[in-house]
Amino acid sequence: MWNSTEDKKQNPKPPSPNGRGGLGGEAAPDTSRMGLPLPPGPLLPLGDGGARAVASESLVPPGDGGERSVAPKPPLPAGEGVGGEAGLLRHLFSRMKLTLYFTRSNILSAMEYRTSFLMQVVGMIVNDAAFTVLWYIFFQSFKNVNGWGWTDTALLTAITTFTFGIVFVFAKGATDLARTIRQGELDYYLAFPVDLLWHVSVSKTRIDAIGDLIFGLVMFFAFTPVTLETTVLFFGTSVLASCVMFSFIVITQSLAFYVANIEDAARDIFELLLGFSFYPQNIFTGGIRVVMIFIIPAFFTATIPHDLVTRFEWTGLGGLAVAAVVSLTIAITFFRFAMQKYESGNLIAVRL
Repeated sequence: MWNSTEDKKQNPKPPSPNGRGGLGGEAAPDTSRMGLPLPPGPLLPLGDGGARAVASESLVPPGDGGERSVAPKPPLPAGEGVGGEAGLLRHLFSRMKLTLYFTRSNILSAMEYRTSFLMQVVGMIVNDAAFTVLWYIFFQSFKNVNGWGWTDTALLTAITTFTFGIVFVFAKGATDLARTIRQGELDYYLAFPVDLLWHVSVSKTRIDAIGDLIFGLVMFFAFTPVTLETTVLFFGTSVLASCVMFSFIVITQSLAFYVANIEDAARDIFELLLGFSFYPQNIFTGGIRVVMIFIIPAFFTATIPHDLVTRFEWTGLGGLAVAAVVSLTIAITFFRFAMQKYESGNLIAVRL
């Protein structure tokens, strides 16, 4: 029972279930039609874009069956989550689930036009196969190059295409980061209480990159001695290599905060990384090898993964894991530091 006006100010009336009361006199959303109660839990602090979110549960758009469901607890901003190892694992698991949700939604959306979808995927497989056939013809005339043979090239192609597919299927948005920055479209993502870089990256999927994933798997199982060890190493090293590739993309794309119209240059630099990754690795020595380690990280996206699958060493695996962690740390830190240069595009748009 309310005793005074002062009590009402100190203890505002909570939203009523029928949606006729709310904070600040605003009507709360009526969730009775959805068959769901209002999600419990405190409101998070205002985010970068001024939006609030419920800390426990949120409603997601209708699924294929037209029904709404309760989404998992969204990732909290830095410093808001539960500390400790359990909190970190819960945070990572939530990110993985939401990443898969974004990717699944993008793929299902593209599959509405099935002919176009199939043409993109099959077209990429044909493109990769044509490039690989050239190497096969080359090694029919020259059995090896400095000890590097056809099976090495087949494995290298499998790792590179599969790594490329992982990045572009699950984090295509990172490759458009420079354009997003230039057009001021980060405003939309700033309104959400989740990590900005992660949200921008996973929001898009390159459909034809699914063909790269398929082609990489076919090349591995067709031309590599398949055992449990080599299979685990193939998938494990590809994931670590994709972290390095993703980090390199983020760093080059984030230069758009400082340099205008750098989209084409960033894409060309990435193509340089792919160029190094597809050629026999033992032909790169001296200064070029230094460039591949410290500037264009093809050494970590191609050389080490190939060597680990063919001749496993714990030191090599540890070095690749360290490279993945360090490169991700540098990329995230650089992006957050460069965000201080961002100027809003004052863009007002409706996203459906």
